Amino acid sequence: MTENLWLALIIAAVVITAFIIFRKQLSRFIFRISREGIDAELDTHAPFPTATNAQSATATAPGVRVSGTTMVGKRSRLDVRHTNADISNTTLVGQEHEVVVAAPDPAAVYLQQQITLNFSINDFRALCVALSIDPDALPGPGLDAQTEALLARYPQRLAEIRAEARRIRPGLEWEL
Repeated sequence: MTENLWLALIIAAVVITAFIIFRKQLSRFIFRISREGIDAELDTHAPFPTATNAQSATATAPGVRVSGTTMVGKRSRLDVRHTNADISNTTLVGQEHEVVVAAPDPAAVYLQQQITLNFSINDFRALCVALSIDPDALPGPGLDAQTEALLARYPQRLAEIRAEARRIRPGLEWEL
């Protein structure tokens, strides 16, 4: 076999093993191979904040550590959305690499908290349908995982999601 084929098989074995080990923590995993290179995307379920204030909840959430990462080729991107991220021992080989560390949007964290605490799964499904979003296409078991997936997948529609949630539960405070 050629060297490239062996390399592809080893990468596939490592990815499948990691997927099996961490399957309960993953909300989405995408792995694509094209002529331009290999593209992998991995989203994990964040622990749901239990504090009443979204800002204090994100500040006390456990950190994310990325260590020993090597990004090779062109246009690699490491995107960590967490308030407490530690990225160390990262090697960048090639060009146009991007490492982004940003705090999650406190308004989105608060909206997730409000929906999870005050909606039933049927209310959530009604919210998705009203927004022309297929609730069955959102990954994750349970209401908080699906709410997290909704807000992560449609950050540009945050105001629209909030308005529809307000329509379903008008007596609640929906603004942070």
